[in-house]
Amino acid sequence: MIIKLFLGIVIIISSMVGIAIANRYAMRPAQLRALQSGINILQTEILYFSSPLPEALHKVSKAISDDISIIFNRASKGLMEKKRYTINEVWTRAVEDSMDTTALTEEDKVILINFGLGLGNSDKESQVRHFQLIMEQIKKQEVKAEEIRKKNEKLYKSLGVLGGMAITVLIL
Repeated sequence: MIIKLFLGIVIIISSMVGIAIANRYAMRPAQLRALQSGINILQTEILYFSSPLPEALHKVSKAISDDISIIFNRASKGLMEKKRYTINEVWTRAVEDSMDTTALTEEDKVILINFGLGLGNSDKESQVRHFQLIMEQIKKQEVKAEEIRKKNEKLYKSLGVLGGMAITVLIL
């Protein structure tokens, strides 16, 4: 009886690990879409409403999903603290501090940090090109993430269950 219970727990835990890994693959494309939405809102706020950057970042953080909004929220708060940090330093810190709470990759992180390099540092025309460039890069990342999700999501769910069963067979 105890062995059956133990084996059942092993299968359940193994399955949950597989599902957790699979969910991470599913979250990334959604978070990249939320990021695109946030950057579109930021562009509108800055270029068309002439909102100050801290206010624009705050509005974005309220308008998009929580997983990604944390980046914009941290950047907004960092700029509002009125310490002697540049926009790029605040943005970089916000991105780096938020990576653990997202499913974004190192490659996504580099793109976001590079986005901060040009944020607020040029005329309106250059800013438009800067926003277009980041949107293209994130869109490419989303396409790649979707391909990876399709390939790996089902695999890890199945591996979780099969791994638990394999452990069960080995124990018996």
